[in-house]
Amino acid sequence: MKRLLALAVFFFCVSPFPHAHAADLLVPKPTIARDESQLLPHYTTQTSMTTEGKGGYLHIVYSSSQPFDLLIAPFRSSRGYLPIDLSRVHMPAGKHRDVRIDLTGSPLWSPGQHKYYLLFGSAQKSVDTAVEDMSFLPTPLLQVPIIAVRQFFEAESYQISSYHTLLGYRVLTVSVTLLGGCIVLLTLLMLLIRKAQPSTLLGVLVLAMLAYNMRFSLDLIRFTAHHLQQWYGEGLYSRAGAVVHIAQDVQADQQKHSFGAPYVYVCTDDTNYYAKMLRYHAYPVTVATDLQSDAPLTHVLVHHSQWSETGGTLHCGQFEGTVRKLADYPDNTHLYSLLPAE
Repeated sequence: MKRLLALAVFFFCVSPFPHAHAADLLVPKPTIARDESQLLPHYTTQTSMTTEGKGGYLHIVYSSSQPFDLLIAPFRSSRGYLPIDLSRVHMPAGKHRDVRIDLTGSPLWSPGQHKYYLLFGSAQKSVDTAVEDMSFLPTPLLQVPIIAVRQFFEAESYQISSYHTLLGYRVLTVSVTLLGGCIVLLTLLMLLIRKAQPSTLLGVLVLAMLAYNMRFSLDLIRFTAHHLQQWYGEGLYSRAGAVVHIAQDVQADQQKHSFGAPYVYVCTDDTNYYAKMLRYHAYPVTVATDLQSDAPLTHVLVHHSQWSETGGTLHCGQFEGTVRKLADYPDNTHLYSLLPAE
């Protein structure tokens, strides 16, 4: 009887609570955004709010005739959150949809009370999304150590850019560097008390450094493997996308027509990062996100923007005119030429 009671208590502590099973489980994916301006232009309609609670799952009941995105970021302090902590969940359409969003994947999660920033975004101009209920669901106590191990092996938020910052690894909101440093210092203190040899102390320091670097090397291998697979499989490279191939196509089109320095207008609702990367790879080609009347326009690059093409006439941003399509790229980018066909 005691064994049965112990087993019942164990499964109660490990398994999610019964009412959580009825809801669909959604797992947020990191946006890895350094600035919200990289995300918000994609949403024509958006509504933001904050919520606070204790638990590993955010339970939401809502109705919506169209799917939408939910961006979530935990507050790092009372002052607010960092855009790089934003995660995205694709919320399916439906009436009285019952979902629970897993919050434990973020290294800023712990069993205590947390405040979250929520942004509901949609590319549609008219939305009818209505949130009927929102609450936090508790996390079984014995799952916390498993969550801590999972968080330790979460990849560092990193992206190829003109600059990047590594925030470091955290487990249940605690810095792994700080935690590991304290453990190493305590170990060294105990060895000093026991009058250990200097070689032993040095060995502990070297092993600690190797262990930390091995953890980062694991992420480095992940990044390298992903980028190589993306490059050789699709011709894309992280946020730079197909920029290398676009630069080559622009230069090749210019050489065919023996035209002077090409001028490329990048029509985008995103930041100017893509234009900067194209300017670097296509040098000395002129690349700009604003049309300049004193420069002879030769190409238009459509990237993450509202646009339309009918009968060879392109409408995008500040540009409207007759064009000739040169290429479509896997990152949903399109290159058009104003130069005549051969």
